[in-house]
Amino acid sequence: MPPLPLAPRPSPINVPELLHHIFDFFTDYELTLHVIPVCRLWFLLHQHRIAREIYIDEFLGYERLERALQGLPYATRLCWSSGPTLRGVTRSQLKRHRRLMEKMLKDKHDDSADVHFKRYRPVVVGEGEHYTYGVGGLDGLVQGSMAPLRELVVEGSIDYQLRLVPLFPFLSTLRRLELRLGGNTMNMCELMASCPSLEALEIRGWSTIEGNLAEDYYKDLRQGKPLLLQSVILGNVAYLQKNLVDMLTVTPRLRELKLFNINIGSYSWPYDPVVAGLLLTHIRSLSLPLERFYISYRDEPVTGEFQSRLLELCPARNEVFTWDFPPEIVNVFRQTQNTITTLEILELRKCVPGSTLHQYLCSSPHLLHLRAPRTEYLVNHMDIHRRLTDTNGTNFNNTPPAGQPRIWACSKLETLHIGIHSISGMPSSQEPPFYEQGRVLFGYVSRVTPRLRDVRFYCGAYLTKSGDVPRLALESGLCLLARLERLERLWIVGHLSRECMKAEDIEWMMQSGHTPEMRARRQAVVATWDKQLREESLLKDVPLQQQQEQQQQLQEQHDQQQKQQDQATVEPNDAAGQLEDLGRLVDVKNMVEEMDSKQGFAFWPLLRRMSIYSDNAFGLSVEQECQWKLDNLGRRRG
Repeated sequence: MPPLPLAPRPSPINVPELLHHIFDFFTDYELTLHVIPVCRLWFLLHQHRIAREIYIDEFLGYERLERALQGLPYATRLCWSSGPTLRGVTRSQLKRHRRLMEKMLKDKHDDSADVHFKRYRPVVVGEGEHYTYGVGGLDGLVQGSMAPLRELVVEGSIDYQLRLVPLFPFLSTLRRLELRLGGNTMNMCELMASCPSLEALEIRGWSTIEGNLAEDYYKDLRQGKPLLLQSVILGNVAYLQKNLVDMLTVTPRLRELKLFNINIGSYSWPYDPVVAGLLLTHIRSLSLPLERFYISYRDEPVTGEFQSRLLELCPARNEVFTWDFPPEIVNVFRQTQNTITTLEILELRKCVPGSTLHQYLCSSPHLLHLRAPRTEYLVNHMDIHRRLTDTNGTNFNNTPPAGQPRIWACSKLETLHIGIHSISGMPSSQEPPFYEQGRVLFGYVSRVTPRLRDVRFYCGAYLTKSGDVPRLALESGLCLLARLERLERLWIVGHLSRECMKAEDIEWMMQSGHTPEMRARRQAVVATWDKQLREESLLKDVPLQQQQEQQQQLQEQHDQQQKQQDQATVEPNDAAGQLEDLGRLVDVKNMVEEMDSKQGFAFWPLLRRMSIYSDNAFGLSVEQECQWKLDNLGRRRG
């Protein structure tokens, strides 16, 4: 009898379990763009992992609210924000919008509880690391377009008790909840009872958290089972230490715990270092599987000694979280090899506008994500040729140390959230205009960190001279960021003017803004720069030697170990040769000509959301953001 033929070995790209592990390394956006369209199997396997986002921003007007709500039944992530005042929305319209939103969430919740839907929905196995499928099999997943709501992000002036609590009965499917609200009182027991599947909780804002998760009545609600929480982030909140400790005892799966500027005493008690130390000791005794941990107390600086204790409890691997970034904190991290990939600096209070952050960026080649929105990073650290108009003054306090100007070593940076300030100590009449500072800022970032995906600039109140408008002018160099081909999100926020004076200043950002007529108008604007370009070509760069003399002594005092570490880990950034025209108007001129000379010039092909001096919390698409500004320009002219 002939042997039975062997079954063919399945290809790895057809094995669901292998595919699940492989595509864990992809972001939601990459899954949507590169994985889902490949074949039917990949679509069925991964459609439930994609976060279908909708944005409900009540500041944008009633018509946009109505359109946004139409996508709510199919969304798995809802981003909801509201401002203190609503534009173009009457009281009756707002009431109707709230009733409609509540009804749609109720219908969505009822659909997710339907027996027929459960037959086909993905089933989580273990701690959310593996998935199996219902009796309907893979084919049934196609019917999962009415997916349950898994993530909710709430931000702005939304009353927690009046707006959010009434929605709790319809949020039982949530796995992630982010609340960025201030001035509210929240009950943790009520929240967790309504969202029993919650795996990640983030609350930021000057709010008070009440409720003890270890109380008897809540034990009955969860039937003695531990919470599923794996991530808890609390920032700027008041939460009694007893309640916090009891919460940690019922979250044995907790991998991430970040407590920023938290008040753990009675809400009127002062900070007690003994109590703070006891909290660390108790957290250590719980043997939680923590991978990321940080804590800082309200109005109390984090010392180097305290930071060392935090590292002992949860040794920093590749991520660093710190309240501020003084030299003593930097020295703690320099005691180990510099392999940091994520640096998050939370506040400004103890961060002086010195060069600590700049020097760290110049010696951290592995850094991928920098989030420091409230730091004071000076524009003149980027001005390596000293071309800003105040360089003839005597304010050399913040110039680079002796030797060649140092350029960021983190050329592979993907996330950049940073607070930008002008040169401190200069009278407003002597500060360089934003046009010049913008060309330095945008030109430096686009050349030194070309792989950026998420960019947020927080511009300080004194970046410009009063009355220096417009801020979105073509000569300010925003178009230099068009070099960032991987950019997905762009935010520019702060105290600068929101207005544009000419349509040519922003039309270039739109896909529809490259018609022959629009290009001709931009070239006409560039032609008005001829005189300034001629003057610019005759200027000589200010020698660095004079500016660096006062820094020579500080340079010699640098720790020898730090020098050896920098030499061993930092490779020269090849962007230096591309910064010859940094800060010059000719850099902008060349960029405009490059955009307009090529038919179908592809810039920002991946950009999804942007916000430029706007009030919307989550941003808009490029076309919507630009059209909004053009409409405002037309109304002012009319």
